[in-house]
Amino acid sequence: MAFKRYFAVWLALGLACVAVTALAQGGDKYKARLSAVPSLRSTGAGINVTADSVKGAEGNVMATLSGKKLTVSGSFEKFASAPTEANLFMGPAMGARNYPAGTPIFKLSVMKAADGKSGTFSGMFDLTTDQVDALKKGRIYLQVHSEGSPTGHVVGWLAKDAGK
Repeated sequence: MAFKRYFAVWLALGLACVAVTALAQGGDKYKARLSAVPSLRSTGAGINVTADSVKGAEGNVMATLSGKKLTVSGSFEKFASAPTEANLFMGPAMGARNYPAGTPIFKLSVMKAADGKSGTFSGMFDLTTDQVDALKKGRIYLQVHSEGSPTGHVVGWLAKDAGK
């Protein structure tokens, strides 16, 4: 029974990727590997970093920039708590997240899997000239948030796919 649920999720992701690829029709390809990030929690006396709530979480992102239209899709898994949202942010540099957490530039649609700890996300957005420039410089990153890690469960910076 669990196999059928996982198969259905991965089949849906595959179909979504095919649809996204067909819509993007060429353009510059970007990708990212989503890695677990420590949770940042205020304790009153400072910030407490805990890694246990995100240990093992991971995912992948694929994106295509065609003109100023960005198409994004991907998946995540091994969350310790239920996913709540996925967002794109523009950071100060590749590898540097906004702190304190900034306002997302775009919110993606999230589809949770039956297990409640994995799923997929997707979205299509019209970028500004500044956002296109930031993407090309590796300053656009994606975070998937969860109930247990509202500051970001996994994160990854979109980088130009060298193979495309």
